[in-house]
Amino acid sequence: MDVLLGNVKDNLRGFVLKAARLRALEDDEELFGSGLVTSLFAMQLIEYIEKDYPIVVDGDDMNLRTFKSVNTVSEFVVRKLAESAGSRNGK
Repeated sequence: MDVLLGNVKDNLRGFVLKAARLRALEDDEELFGSGLVTSLFAMQLIEYIEKDYPIVVDGDDMNLRTFKSVNTVSEFVVRKLAESAGSRNGK
């Protein structure tokens, strides 16, 4: 597993567990479809991501596919980080 992806997953899982007051959470468990979290929580998660990582979550990024699970959110964050690094390096 990619080290960065693993670190992002650990970080996001910890946030979700604490913020949603959950005892356990599988990385592929649906966050919204299962009713674990609410739309208000989605905004908290986006705020957390933008505060913790040097990325911006655009309106096009705000969808259930991106925020389906810890896995999908982590993959999204890593992809945005790579895009951001590419932009800064002139790519």
